[in-house]
Amino acid sequence: MQEVKVSVVNIIRPRVELVLTWGSEELIAAMTDVVYRAYAIEDAMRRVREKPELVVRRITSFLRDGHHSVLEFMGASWLIEGSRAFTHEVIRHRVASYWQESQRYVDYTKGQLRYVLPPALASQWSNYLDSASQTYVRAREGFAPEDARYLLPNAMASRIWAR
Repeated sequence: MQEVKVSVVNIIRPRVELVLTWGSEELIAAMTDVVYRAYAIEDAMRRVREKPELVVRRITSFLRDGHHSVLEFMGASWLIEGSRAFTHEVIRHRVASYWQESQRYVDYTKGQLRYVLPPALASQWSNYLDSASQTYVRAREGFAPEDARYLLPNAMASRIWAR
């Protein structure tokens, strides 16, 4: 039987990293000239850079008139890591698009078993997590990954990419 080093992660709050942002108020204001006045994008961007008051005026006008959909052209992407229990709570609300770490395709027998627990639980339950990890490793030796993953606890760390 393969021994796996278990690493209990003592995190009170999940980890969140901003990965990417796109769009800007300046771009949205410039696109007004592109889609309503047939400007080339370069000319429209130059115009709003030369007249920053256009950005404020146009964004204020969009919001006042209820044209919130133009703001959908701006966004951000995050990498969030927390317990599997936490990530399932996040993705069930569907306020964004998600791509979650796969417990089927990630081979945790290579020592990537990570857990997220409140500090009080981490100090008292690390033996349980070690046992659960060893059980999972044994199951991976005789069962398909999609079956062995059922033995992983909700404290198992999981990453989701949110957009």
